[in-house]
Amino acid sequence: MFSFSACRAPEQQAEKAYQKGLAFKELQQVQLAEEQFRAALTLSPHHLAARLELGKLLCDRREFRQGLKEFLTAAEYADTPQLSSLIGYAHEQLGHAALAETWYRRAIAQAPRLTDARLRLADLLETQGRRREAADMMQEALRISPYGDEADRIETRSELLRQADDPDAHYALADIYIREGRILQGIQEYQAAMPSAPNDPYALVNLAIFCLDRKQYAAALTYFQQACDAGLDAKLEAHAGLAVAHEQLGQFGEAAQEYRLA
Repeated sequence: MFSFSACRAPEQQAEKAYQKGLAFKELQQVQLAEEQFRAALTLSPHHLAARLELGKLLCDRREFRQGLKEFLTAAEYADTPQLSSLIGYAHEQLGHAALAETWYRRAIAQAPRLTDARLRLADLLETQGRRREAADMMQEALRISPYGDEADRIETRSELLRQADDPDAHYALADIYIREGRILQGIQEYQAAMPSAPNDPYALVNLAIFCLDRKQYAAALTYFQQACDAGLDAKLEAHAGLAVAHEQLGQFGEAAQEYRLA
């Protein structure tokens, strides 16, 4: 005798596995969460939510190729703004700028009031030097959603991006990005604001202090060391900076050594 409930059993079991995966994820037990999401997909390969969660876990581990593979598998049987945005994100992390832009724009077309994809696209456009386009995309996001505490920061960044050749704008953007931990982007803006010869030890120590003042201690450590390696005469200042950076990173033996040198 045909049993509809029997046909539904794998899907029900898949949903239970998926819910367990979410519970493990909430507890930050990532490996167990991944096992449950994979179990859900074994039972029901078209379980979209489990597929997306698995892809996101892989991306969180910086396994972007595997994450993208999961998202593209989902795209074979689903078409949602969230999925399009995730595919765009994975492509972006893999350096596929054109594909990332295509998928972000697809997500926006699917959900015209989507803001996250607009802000990600703005970041992507900025890294390509398309600063005015990035600023316009931020303004679109702001018109859709005020963003509360984030609104002022996004508005400020948008205005600064429109001042393409202004050293003060580059410096202000460097301050924003370094504070946020977006070190490479911040360094690019800093160097645009404060041009210097390659490996200039005094420029490097100033950059290190800039990072140190913004509590980016690992970056500060790197640039203080580069300043020393480049032949900085005023090494006392560099050693003092290295000591502070090591101390803030919990590297107390190294900090003590640098304090003695300073």
